[in-house]
Amino acid sequence: MKIVVLGNPQALKRHRTFRKGNFTGEYDPSAGKKTDFLSVIQSQAPEKSFDCPLRVDMCFYFAHPKSHYRSGKFAGQLKPDAPVWHTTRPDRDNLDKFILDAMCGVFWRDDSIICDGRIQKLYDDRPRTEIEVTPLGEMLAATERAQGKRSDLVTTGDQVGELLTLEEIGISKRESAEGQMLGGALLDAEAQIGLLLKNIDPVHGGSIDGKKGGSQKTLPKGITHKLSYQCQQLAEHPDIIEQVKAEKQGVLCIGRA
Repeated sequence: MKIVVLGNPQALKRHRTFRKGNFTGEYDPSAGKKTDFLSVIQSQAPEKSFDCPLRVDMCFYFAHPKSHYRSGKFAGQLKPDAPVWHTTRPDRDNLDKFILDAMCGVFWRDDSIICDGRIQKLYDDRPRTEIEVTPLGEMLAATERAQGKRSDLVTTGDQVGELLTLEEIGISKRESAEGQMLGGALLDAEAQIGLLLKNIDPVHGGSIDGKKGGSQKTLPKGITHKLSYQCQQLAEHPDIIEQVKAEKQGVLCIGRA
């Protein structure tokens, strides 16, 4: 579940105390803003509040101050050295607490069930708050399924029983969360290349997959025998691609802190 609220992020203010005669009390100066925030996202709330371990990621985007922009005829353009990370107040813990207080009881039963999550503060031309809520049970189940599958392949013919690992066909695992989506797209593209290469008639002897020698002229310009073999292996075994995607998605989700 992903929620986006436009406008500069709100931070929780400290509770204030007051005294009237002999009576001393306390009030929440952020109560009104929390109510307003909840009213904006109320329509996205689940039918029943989550009551399971959750991961809640939050990204707070603040508007660039005037000092980040150039002046004169270049007014309106950001300076080349304008910072990306928001390093001034409000503190990230107060931003986090505002969201938790506003959504507690509607989106989840209690703040105590939030066990994981990442918080970021940045500058952007479009100030906003992005919140992503994910039940950890679903993440763990997906990870266990991915880890339970073997990353080996069994070849056919005379090679039945011979194990071919992902590393043996030249596939490197994408380790960064930012490269996860790109890595999956590259694997899909390589598989498509493999399908095209399989339909090319080899010339000058050898084979197009590079396993039986042959001249470099048997391949299109820029395609090596090693790359050809790797792409065709992916084309023949699409389950490898789905396995790598599922495994990396699960591991990266629970591994980020």
